[in-house]
Amino acid sequence: MWKSSRSDENDAQFLCQYGDPERRTKMICPNCENKIPDKAKVCGHCGYRLKAGAPGTEPKRIREPVSAPSAAPGWRWGTIAGVGAIFCLVILAGAGYWLLKFRVPAANEPPAPSLAPTLPLPPAAAQSTQQTNCNAARFISDLNVPDGTTMTPGQTFTKSWRIKNVGTCTWTTDYLIVFSGGDRITGADSQALPGNVAPGQEVDLSVNLAAPEAEGNYIGEYALQDANGEKFIGFTVNISVQAVATPELFEVFWAFDDDIGETEFYEVENEACSFNFNSGEYHIVVKKTGWQCFPTTDFTLGGDGISYIGAKARIVEEIAYWSYGLIFGYNDIDNYYDFQISRYGEYRLRRKINGEWEALIDWTQSEYVNSGNAANDMFVRFTDTQIVLYINGNRVDSYSDDDRMPAGGVGVIVGTGDSPNVHVAFDYFQAGEEP
Repeated sequence: MWKSSRSDENDAQFLCQYGDPERRTKMICPNCENKIPDKAKVCGHCGYRLKAGAPGTEPKRIREPVSAPSAAPGWRWGTIAGVGAIFCLVILAGAGYWLLKFRVPAANEPPAPSLAPTLPLPPAAAQSTQQTNCNAARFISDLNVPDGTTMTPGQTFTKSWRIKNVGTCTWTTDYLIVFSGGDRITGADSQALPGNVAPGQEVDLSVNLAAPEAEGNYIGEYALQDANGEKFIGFTVNISVQAVATPELFEVFWAFDDDIGETEFYEVENEACSFNFNSGEYHIVVKKTGWQCFPTTDFTLGGDGISYIGAKARIVEEIAYWSYGLIFGYNDIDNYYDFQISRYGEYRLRRKINGEWEALIDWTQSEYVNSGNAANDMFVRFTDTQIVLYINGNRVDSYSDDDRMPAGGVGVIVGTGDSPNVHVAFDYFQAGEEP
């Protein structure tokens, strides 16, 4: 075996700097002086046969330096171990994230915080979200005047809806009911809420309106509007306006005009009642409480071919309670019929026989009765066995009797309750026979 001429100390230093000396040692051919592999027997360049121990034929050994590594021999395994540890940590962290994200929490465990960052909303989006949560409403129901209700031209009425505040803000009196579109129906363009409405509360909203003068179908749109002018819920009024055809009259008794001369109604005043004509209207004032005043004519049902009567009336001064209407079948103070409406939006039909009252139709609520100072058109049609009642062009009720309606005078009537001085003005009274 060829032996290196280096010492053990040199080998230790060579090994530290360049690695294994057995793998780095080379020989020189003594003949051609080319490098030949360690332990070679023959030079691969010149074919010179090398002989160990023979003078001049023994090759010389050399050390061929190589590029020194940048670290000690153990650097590879340390690097691999470090990279492996980092990789394992990454895998464990990822697994932990997905376990936290998708596991089902216990019933009493608070929800885990989101790992995603929370970004603030843009100012416009934040304001829109807050506004939506603040002003929110739910439509509950129409309270009166159902869709398609028939009205006469100029007829006044009050439309009401029930709404619930389902937002987070209290509706104050700065909030308005406003006309927002569709067909314009006579009335105020805006109206304040009647009071504050807290979240969760319901409120009845009403607008006072009058039917247009032209016939046709009308749908008006209304909305709630907050103090900033933002609308957030809408509702509608849907009516049909139709003129009531005037039947061919048998005879018109009077038109409540100062210039018509004699009339079937008289002008008189006493301690209980006042009757007089003024500006084409016939005025009745009832001065006592719990009292009724009525004038009648000499024209009678049954005797003069009368099959209907009607009149338009209005309260001149609003008072705590009032009632007014039409009287017919009048024979004397103890025997007659009357059809009346009241301040509370009700109507009734009754008759008095030998001084005893009988309610044929007791007080009944009707959406067709106009409240306040608004005028009401009242109309009664008669057949052999039936009385048919109309208010503001709408048939509201009827009463049937096997006996023929009794003959008697016709007229108008006004009554008081606990408050005196009910003042009613009548106009357009008519009585006649339908063809």
